[in-house]
Amino acid sequence: MTVPCRPGPGRRCRRIRTPGTRTCTPAFPSGPISSPSDAAIKAAQNPAEGPWFYFVTVNLDTGDTVFSATYEEQQKAEKKYQQWCKDNPDGGCY
Repeated sequence: MTVPCRPGPGRRCRRIRTPGTRTCTPAFPSGPISSPSDAAIKAAQNPAEGPWFYFVTVNLDTGDTVFSATYEEQQKAEKKYQQWCKDNPDGGCY
């Protein structure tokens, strides 16, 4: 079985054999998919002082993020994220 592949700007297709099937999937671009900014690299190298071990973005529209020092706090924040996902089914949750 062959699945049609639709190449587009910056996309190529390649054939991949799987047991009993032959499919065509979009290939990754030849260059980097995403590169972090200088500010992101500096932030990772020099994190803010704090007791946090966990974080979760609880609103994908606004980027509101909760930082937690304990696993119990993190679980509460995850529930907020899950509720946001239920309230926004087209919001990009997975």
